[in-house]
Amino acid sequence: MKRFFPLIILLLLVFSVYYFKEKLIISGDDSQQYIEQFFNNEEIYDTAHKKYGVYSMGVDQNDKLLLVSMNVSNKEYTEDVEKYFKQQLNIHRLNDYNIEVYLYEN
Repeated sequence: MKRFFPLIILLLLVFSVYYFKEKLIISGDDSQQYIEQFFNNEEIYDTAHKKYGVYSMGVDQNDKLLLVSMNVSNKEYTEDVEKYFKQQLNIHRLNDYNIEVYLYEN
C-alpha cells in the first residue's frame, strides 16, 4: 500500500500539470484574439480622438501595456483618457493591461 500512494500522487501531479498547461496555452491564445478585437473596433479610437484628441494608440503585448498618444494641448484630459481606455480594456477582457499616455507637441 505504501508503494501505491507515491505512484498515485505522481500520476495526479502529471495529469494536473498536463491539464493546466492546456488551459494556460488556450488562455494565451485568447489574449491575442482579444487584442485583435480591441483594435478592430474602430469606434474605440474614433471616440477617443473626438472627445480627447487622442492621436494614436498601440500595444506592447509582452509588457501588457496600451500606449496612447495625444497632443500636449489636451493634457487636461489625461486622466479621462486613462479611465476611458481602462473601461474599454475591461470590456474586451484585457483587465491585466496598463495604460501609458504620451503627450507630444506639434
